[in-house]
Amino acid sequence: MYQFKLEALLEHRKRVEENLQREFAQAVRQVDEEKARLGELHQDRARCQAQLAQRQAALRNVSEIPLYFGYLNVLDGLIARQQEKVALSQRHQELRRKELLGGMKKRKILDKLKEKGAADYQRAMERQERAFADEVAISRHVRQ
Repeated sequence: MYQFKLEALLEHRKRVEENLQREFAQAVRQVDEEKARLGELHQDRARCQAQLAQRQAALRNVSEIPLYFGYLNVLDGLIARQQEKVALSQRHQELRRKELLGGMKKRKILDKLKEKGAADYQRAMERQERAFADEVAISRHVRQ
C-alpha cells in the first residue's frame, strides 16, 4: 500500500486552509455588516431629509429646522466614518482572500505530489506483477 511521506504536512496544510476559510468567511460577514450599517445610516439621512422638507413646506415651527440641519451634519459624519469602515473591512477581506488562495495553492501542490506518488507506486506494482507473471510463465514453459 502506498504511504505518502508528507502526509503530516498535507494534513497540516488542510487544517491551515480550513482556518483561512473560516477567517475569510468572517471577513465577508464583517463587510456585509458594515455595508448594512452604512445602508441604515443612508436611510436615516433620507428620512431626516424628508421630514425636513415636510417641515419647510408646512412652514411650522421654524425653530426645529436648525436641529434637522445639525442632525444631518452628524449623520454625514457618521456616514463618512462608516464608509471608511466599509473600505477597511473590504481591504481586510481582500487580504484574507489572498491568504486563502495561497493556502489552497500550497495544499494543492501536496495533493498533486501525493497523486503522482500514488500513480508511480501503482505503475511499479503493475511492473512487478507483470514480471512475476512472466517469470511464472517462463518457469512453466521450461518444465514442459
